Amino acid sequence: MIPELIVLAARQRFNAISNTLLDLANILAPLLGGFLLTLHWLNLRGFLLINGLSFLLSLGLYLSIRYPPHHSTQATLGIKASLLTGWRYVWQRPILIETIALGGLLNVMYAAFKLVLPYDVQHIYGGQSARYSYLLIAMAVGGILGGLRLTLAKRLPRHQQNYGDLGLLAGMLLLAGAFPNYWMLLGSSVVIGFCYTCFDIRALTITQELTDPAYLGRMFGLLFLAMDAFQPLGSFIFGFVTDELGNATLLLVGSCFLIGLVGIYQGYQRLARRSR
Repeated sequence: MIPELIVLAARQRFNAISNTLLDLANILAPLLGGFLLTLHWLNLRGFLLINGLSFLLSLGLYLSIRYPPHHSTQATLGIKASLLTGWRYVWQRPILIETIALGGLLNVMYAAFKLVLPYDVQHIYGGQSARYSYLLIAMAVGGILGGLRLTLAKRLPRHQQNYGDLGLLAGMLLLAGAFPNYWMLLGSSVVIGFCYTCFDIRALTITQELTDPAYLGRMFGLLFLAMDAFQPLGSFIFGFVTDELGNATLLLVGSCFLIGLVGIYQGYQRLARRSR
């Protein structure tokens, strides 16, 4: 819906504001939950009722949106034909392939990072649940800062900027792995949340900018599939690795991330030369 509602020059700002609100919710929701827990008359049934009402409120807000949807005159394609035409469309656009590959790599490494956090808190930092909460809040704060950065940006996003942000993210993983210190881990969480959000917003905007409306649904399907499909495999593998390496798992994650970034960049360069 966004390309039909928001002009190109404002899409990055819209995506940034939307993402920032989600990160704010990650901070405010536990605070709200903690407040509700102090109300002794509220039980589990009350929690579920409040949660259900919040979804109804969201539904009402969505239904209030009025826009003229894009109607295609082409015949409806079957699942196989839709997938094949969508893949051919993406394959002819190296930037879209690069965005999908970077999204998949980032989310596997991000899942591995989030696996190490509770392990470190339990085995290195005394098992205090509050310390784990601070790490999650730090990532959310970093996400808010990343959203503000792109909200205030005056130029349209460029795919080359992704490598700077993701390279910084990999560097913070390596630092956190090399120096097992809680304050280092806390600071790294802020920067990692910042870089993750910057990529996420930029990937959405680039996809909306470069994809024809007729292929936008399939393109987002491929992008989100790349981001989500490999996370369980990464969590499975790095779950066992974390038991063996502990905090040093972050060194492995950061190194794999850097190698992956170099490989994706070189692959993009070859595809770009071939498509000229």
